[in-house]
Amino acid sequence: MTRSDPRSLLRAALLPVVLSAMILAACQSTAKDPARVKSAPVAPTTTVSTTPSAPTPAVQAKPAAPSKPEIRSAVSAALMAADDDTRFMVQQITTLSHPFFEGRSADTKGNRAAAALIQQHFDSLGLKPAFGADAAPPDAPAHGDHGYQQAFSVPGEMKVNLAEASFTSPSGEVKLESGKDFNPLGVSGTAKATGELVFVGYSITDGEEGYTNYGEKDDLAGKIALLYRFEPMDDAGHSKWAESTGGSAGRTTGNWSGHSGLTQKIGDAIKRNAAGVIVVNPPGADDPRATRLDTANRTRFGKQLGVPIVMLSNDAAEKLIKAADPEGRSPLDLRKVADAGLTSMMPLNKGGLTVTLNTDLERQQLATSNVGGVLEGKGGLASEWIIIGGHYDHVGYGYVGGARPGNIGQLHPGADDNASGAAGVMLIAKKLAERYKALPEGASARSVLLMTFSSEEMGLLGAEHYVKNSTIENSRVIGMLNMDMIGRLDKNALEIAGTGTADEWNGMLDTILADYTFDAKRTASGGNRSDHAAFYRAGTPVLHFFTGTHRDYHTPTDTFEKVNYEGAAKIVNLVTDIAMALSDRPQMLTYHKLQEQQQRSMAGMKVRLGIAPGNYNDSEPGVLVGDVTPNTSAAKAGIHVGDRIIKWGGEELANVGAMMERLAGHNPGDKVDLVVVREGQEVIITVTLLAREQQG
Repeated sequence: MTRSDPRSLLRAALLPVVLSAMILAACQSTAKDPARVKSAPVAPTTTVSTTPSAPTPAVQAKPAAPSKPEIRSAVSAALMAADDDTRFMVQQITTLSHPFFEGRSADTKGNRAAAALIQQHFDSLGLKPAFGADAAPPDAPAHGDHGYQQAFSVPGEMKVNLAEASFTSPSGEVKLESGKDFNPLGVSGTAKATGELVFVGYSITDGEEGYTNYGEKDDLAGKIALLYRFEPMDDAGHSKWAESTGGSAGRTTGNWSGHSGLTQKIGDAIKRNAAGVIVVNPPGADDPRATRLDTANRTRFGKQLGVPIVMLSNDAAEKLIKAADPEGRSPLDLRKVADAGLTSMMPLNKGGLTVTLNTDLERQQLATSNVGGVLEGKGGLASEWIIIGGHYDHVGYGYVGGARPGNIGQLHPGADDNASGAAGVMLIAKKLAERYKALPEGASARSVLLMTFSSEEMGLLGAEHYVKNSTIENSRVIGMLNMDMIGRLDKNALEIAGTGTADEWNGMLDTILADYTFDAKRTASGGNRSDHAAFYRAGTPVLHFFTGTHRDYHTPTDTFEKVNYEGAAKIVNLVTDIAMALSDRPQMLTYHKLQEQQQRSMAGMKVRLGIAPGNYNDSEPGVLVGDVTPNTSAAKAGIHVGDRIIKWGGEELANVGAMMERLAGHNPGDKVDLVVVREGQEVIITVTLLAREQQG
């Protein structure tokens, strides 16, 4: 694609004036995207809505409500009275959190528009592009032979390219409708299969008290296996095994034993060479899922298998079984056979009936990019670096990142998280450029890399990508300063994390904070849940600036009018002063690696799970457990290395970022059910969350 000038790309995107964004505030909290149609965003307008005048009381007349011009005058007066830094923060935060930018998640066009906005700002200041032309995405605005953007991709949803299902009997072919009669499951392969239908009960190989649905010589080669969800039930639709303590697989979702795990059941059929698999909800099961037709995205946990795998609706299953069973049994009749103990596969090929399944699924990779500009240093320190960053992405419409399940489909503006931090990086770039320009002849100053990261909400993916692909030797980076959620300063309370990552941080802060009125709470940890953690793990001293969580965190109500703009500007000035102190410091900072408990604790959280993710840039949903710290909540609950956590309290867990969001809402003593996939089987583990200071 031909690259365009950044100013022309942004002309339609930017707010004409800050006021128009304020008037359009209601759009931010009510915008919906129920169909998830990724159409191009509508550019902001200056249309002003009107409201009716308040009724006049009968007894005593009161002044009429201010007219719109008066309201505009009041807002204008407030902005004119503010200092330049505050006005800058107002402009950038209201812009980035405008509905045009769609919450800036990697699955929206607004994410690309936000990257272009930040690039244009860096370019206007005369910052040098941080990356080569090969690193830039194809649609990034061009800058000569180089680029401000560092392209990478992140895992998205499961895309269904093709889904076909039909059965053919002497009466002819019956085609089933995708989305109504059936859905491919997320573990389905890209494959086509035609074969006779066989019933394999609950597809359990080794159940309680010798229960099995397979004979020793059962071979499903060339056949389509029809299997029931769950496990043997009583007449009330309850598991016969859920209360058993002798099962080897443990507990799983709902009131079922570990034998009911869908992944294991499908795997057992495929191990016997099934050409395809049909999953059916057994009638009468006492479970809310028994009437639900699952989708590819709800069942995308685990690797894609090599055969077509679909789920039928209850109506379609009845239609198929009625046409296929020689004895004319109903789905309930077949369930009773399986409940009683089906011990070998049962052909369902009345009149030579055959089933055809054809599926094509792929896990989407979403294109996004980090945006970086370089303020070149001076003199003998120019080859050393300061990195200043903040993520510009948020959770969009809630389909990626850590949105709460009830808010999925609604626009999440992300004014505090993290339009505030991204605007802070933009303002620091402006202030440092001015200060460096004013340095006297012959002065020495370190170079500064100004970075805004994408996909932080998906698990620090942008920062991790940068760290792994950086061309700057870590030994030449004096420190990394990160701003994430600096927009809700209240009572001057500011959290500064990472003070233990360099021996010199506290001494520097003592001096610089003396000029400010912050009530600063310092935390030694450098390994909490924002972008600086990636740099800390790579051996860089870090500081993280944060004004705390709030009830609007990761909800559609994190809107621009709730931001403390003066407070945010004040934090930016503090970070600018720290950067200047680092710029000409004769010696590098002394990196300090904290002990395990400090390293893995998470600032602002009351509880700790006690795992280290096995992969921050995972192509599969859920959180792979790479390590379990002894004597923590996870260790005591029995979470194992290699487990993949896929659900938290009954809701899907998309990634590391989503896990962090869940943890932030808990208090010590809370119990939560985690669903993990362990050796292909879904197992529920009840975790009692302990306070951080009680662990390890």
